[in-house]
Amino acid sequence: MTAQELTNMLTVCYYGEFDPFSGSVDRRCECIDDVVRVLAMLCLLHDVVIVPPGALLDHPLGLPAFERLAPFVRAGVLGTTASPSEPGPRTYMKERVRRRVDGRLDRRGGSLKSSDVIELQSRLSDILPAQWTITGDAARQVRTSSPC
Repeated sequence: MTAQELTNMLTVCYYGEFDPFSGSVDRRCECIDDVVRVLAMLCLLHDVVIVPPGALLDHPLGLPAFERLAPFVRAGVLGTTASPSEPGPRTYMKERVRRRVDGRLDRRGGSLKSSDVIELQSRLSDILPAQWTITGDAARQVRTSSPC
């Protein structure tokens, strides 16, 4: 069985509740237990639970939730995804942090201070797997779902 065939058999859940526009997760720290409970349940019900990569940096509960659910993250059940051309999650997120420091990725959370970078990269590296569980190939998805 090829990796693509295996990927096609997985049940995948997209958790978009960290989205700053359409998500419903409150940004207050008191909500972390509820977020962790919901994500843990989704991890038990699905093969893979995907969170947008920006949620780990932009939402104040994204990274803490991933840290509390580290066994699921390390096992590839809870994670993020990107294009197949992107490096693995650790390298990908390290680059996003670097761009944040450079001010090129200034979204909800603003730019990071250089002093926070080492700690943040260490926290991400401690829990993220080296390889993607699944990748999102938008070009292929558009080609295969186009009605034309």
